[in-house]
Amino acid sequence: MTIELPFHLKTLPPEALDVIRYFTSAGDTETADIDSICEGTGLSERGFSKAIKRLVTKGYAQMESGRVYRLTTQGISAAQELAEYDENAPEEVDSGSAYETYSRRLLLAVPRSLVANQSTNVYVGFDESDDELG
Repeated sequence: MTIELPFHLKTLPPEALDVIRYFTSAGDTETADIDSICEGTGLSERGFSKAIKRLVTKGYAQMESGRVYRLTTQGISAAQELAEYDENAPEEVDSGSAYETYSRRLLLAVPRSLVANQSTNVYVGFDESDDELG
């Protein structure tokens, strides 16, 4: 059974979801400093700043002191929802093996000169020799 990510979590940037996941994976730690979160999530300080601003504004996290944050009750609830979603989410398909790709040469034919305010035909297509590639 797959579940959909709750709407209130869809409105958060991916970096914010990474921060919530960090607190879930940190175990017994209720608080974490900026350096630990950045290291644990792989976010730059700029990416972290964007994420934490959104989390604090929406009530998911709060600043304990200077550079230390914790999840609020709402944030803990969101972390549980996110963990449930992650557990039941379908596995991502490797995009390299999921689709076949083809190379084609696009041809565009236009007149040598164009006249303002006068319609003209433009032809778009693929080179016939490319049919042998597919």
